Amino acid sequence: METLTIEQKINSVKDDYDDIANEYADDFYEDTADNGYIVKENDKYGIISANGKLVLDANYTAIQQVASNELFVVNSGNGFKVVNAIAEVVLDGGFDEITEIHGDKFVIKKFSKYGLILKDGTEKIPAQYEELKFAQDKYYIAKRDSK
Repeated sequence: METLTIEQKINSVKDDYDDIANEYADDFYEDTADNGYIVKENDKYGIISANGKLVLDANYTAIQQVASNELFVVNSGNGFKVVNAIAEVVLDGGFDEITEIHGDKFVIKKFSKYGLILKDGTEKIPAQYEELKFAQDKYYIAKRDSK
């Protein structure tokens, strides 16, 4: 049996989708972690494996892989949330944006302010900062009232 390259595998399924890409790709497709590919179908995004197996249905207006090859920040039109590779919701809060993920900690933006929330939904830092960035270990740098 002939062994196909990743490009050959993707080419064999690309006719099933409008596009195989991600927003950072200059080429027609780009490898995400663990050989998964962001696909576009009817103006919605999903994920397929390098073998063409559907990982996440094309139900999202935006999709981005973060942290590991098992978590994705997605938007289905009602704000951003985090789902795993089998489409189970890990964190849902209708966020404007999820900017960073460090383990079970998520830097989120809600109503134009940043905060920190845990994977279980516990708010660790209220969304009241103009900026919030991971520094190191358990420390974050925050900016509020331009200070």
